[in-house]
Amino acid sequence: MSNVKNAGQLLCLMAFAMAGTAFAQTAQPMAPSKPLPAATPMTPPAATAPAAAAVEQDSGYVLGSDDVIDVKVLGQPEFAAAGRIEVDGSLNIQFIGTTKVSGETPLTLSRKIADKLREGGYYTKPIVTVTVISFASRNITVLGEFVSPGQFSINRVYRLSEIVARVGGIRPSGADYVDVIRPNGEKRRIKFETLATGFGDQDPIVYAGDKLYVPPAETYYISGQVNQPGNFPIKEQPLTLRKALARSGGMTPLGSAKRIEVFRNGKPEKMAMEAVIQPGDVVVIGERPF
Repeated sequence: MSNVKNAGQLLCLMAFAMAGTAFAQTAQPMAPSKPLPAATPMTPPAATAPAAAAVEQDSGYVLGSDDVIDVKVLGQPEFAAAGRIEVDGSLNIQFIGTTKVSGETPLTLSRKIADKLREGGYYTKPIVTVTVISFASRNITVLGEFVSPGQFSINRVYRLSEIVARVGGIRPSGADYVDVIRPNGEKRRIKFETLATGFGDQDPIVYAGDKLYVPPAETYYISGQVNQPGNFPIKEQPLTLRKALARSGGMTPLGSAKRIEVFRNGKPEKMAMEAVIQPGDVVVIGERPF
């Protein structure tokens, strides 16, 4: 009996050992997953400065009367100079006294003040900053058929296209060009299409004192048997009678191409479809006979 019992125990131990071996084989630790490659840092794009930036940096904002500026010396809280530039272009600056600042840019003025403070023995190596608090001396006037006409201060170099965009563009009733009028009376006419797509001299710099003017577009009138009668601006050249009819939605079913009259300077004229419409023309579409 004991032999049978011992044999049974031996078989149980063998079965347990075999199960443990199988478990050990199946429960091998998982091989570590392949490590992810290190993230490659993004290379920042090379700094590119627009061509206008160099112009702006060189030109800068030119100070003038009624501008309000603030002058500070880095690390020297006892120095304080701020105020409105007088009509004669001067400003009273601490330690220096009344100084001509009109015609300077903030950069050139900061150097000028630093030199005077150093020469006066107030500071050894002063770092001066000039900040424009209120721009008042450099204005442009925007008139006519702009969406938002008015007077605007310019605090840097602006291209004409930037000013047009800033005031909301040109109204539909406006002409397709902008007149730039300089303080000396010089006038230059820029086509809006050229302005929108051009560069350089085709999109000129606007200076303080300039006036920008867009007059109302020259118009013609169309009436009679046409789907959309009314007064229309001449926005393209040449504007033919055919194009004018198309802009008005064409003739009604009662209209007749043989009964079209164009009144020019008060006199009726018969015109072909390719005839050019002129400002002030009145086009009348007559009815077809029944």
